[in-house]
Amino acid sequence: MNRVPMREKILAASFALLVLAALLGVATCVTFSPRHLAFEEQIKAFVRESKPGSEMQIFNGHDLSGWAVHGLGSWTVADGVLTVRRGLGYLATRCEDFGDFVLTLDIRVSKNGNSGVFFHSPHARSLWPWPKGFESQVDNHDPKNPTGSLYNHVRARSLLSRDDEWFEMKIAAIGESISLAISGETVVEATFPAPMKSFIALQAHDPFSRVDFKNIRLRIPDETTRE
Repeated sequence: MNRVPMREKILAASFALLVLAALLGVATCVTFSPRHLAFEEQIKAFVRESKPGSEMQIFNGHDLSGWAVHGLGSWTVADGVLTVRRGLGYLATRCEDFGDFVLTLDIRVSKNGNSGVFFHSPHARSLWPWPKGFESQVDNHDPKNPTGSLYNHVRARSLLSRDDEWFEMKIAAIGESISLAISGETVVEATFPAPMKSFIALQAHDPFSRVDFKNIRLRIPDETTRE
């Protein structure tokens, strides 16, 4: 009778435990929530109409209705705050027809935390976990791309946010113009060729970051808001 060496038994058992841990990790990182289709239809109707000067909260403060989880990341909602912990990936709006817009949201990032807001981007492909388009950076400790930078395109003029403190981020994408502001101060102004319509997404960057979002509101630009 052939006997399996003890070393191979131990390796096989270890591998099985790793697979089980990975499966449990997937189960705990992927977030599922009920969807309120009426709210999702309101967002679509708001975008279809695109009435200049109109504004809408695109996060309802209760659940992930209107948003879809891509990749791994633990997304939870409590007391009007959307929180991401663990995992690589992103949370994207189900509506993918955002063109010109002014997006304003409040963000709080943990010490050495990392995240970002994607826009005018295609969805992630292959093994790359994030959209490859424009990203408004959230990272208070990246010397090349501090919070408020247009990631790998334009560095923010100054760092105006602090760890574990709420700050306001404003993204104005109008025609070929992109401007980013932190707590009311513009830190990036740039011009790029004709942008694509797409979703808006929040980044789940790594297993160690915790990032909170709230008051996510989108305005359709009019003549007085073209920055």
